[in-house]
Amino acid sequence: MSWAAGEMKTINLGDKRLNERLLSLFDKLGNSPNLSIPAACGGWHETKAAYRFFDHEKVTTESILAPHIESTLARMKQHLVVLLLQDTTTLNFTGQKEWEDIGPINHEKHLGLLLHPILAVTPERLCLGVLDTYHWAREKVRHRTAREKSRDNHKIPLEEKESHRWLKAYRKANEVALQVPDTMLITVADREADIYDLYHG
Repeated sequence: MSWAAGEMKTINLGDKRLNERLLSLFDKLGNSPNLSIPAACGGWHETKAAYRFFDHEKVTTESILAPHIESTLARMKQHLVVLLLQDTTTLNFTGQKEWEDIGPINHEKHLGLLLHPILAVTPERLCLGVLDTYHWAREKVRHRTAREKSRDNHKIPLEEKESHRWLKAYRKANEVALQVPDTMLITVADREADIYDLYHG
């Protein structure tokens, strides 16, 4: 059994062909994580099949991650302590200006997505897997002064702010804790998560 087949053994995308395509892609992309999809697939036929797969309505972040999360939880149960690391990174797609679902990232001229995953890691730095992930695109808005940003920040509810991702991840960690009752979970975040609502929540 390949690593992909073992990791994704509970995959159920509602179509056997989709399940098989996912396992095939996992093998190809997993063996060559530094390559693009066309390069990893090794030919136009396989590349086209990969793009059709990702464009299928049954293929979502949640449906792909679900079996991996199950495998991750099983690994977590084998450890007394697991760290849940959360942080935000940017995916830069500046060269793909025809894409509609991207927005400004670190610089107004740079376009892409923001990604906020939760990684399960042992104190010995062994990565056990991804437990959840949030991704979003910022809206393209006009440049604001520091005073305008401060004023607007106080008006916007936490649920509508990007900083809400820290609280969402913490609440997810609480849900996970119920599934691994014999494992101590420690949520780890950097100082950007130093917000009142997180400690209060």
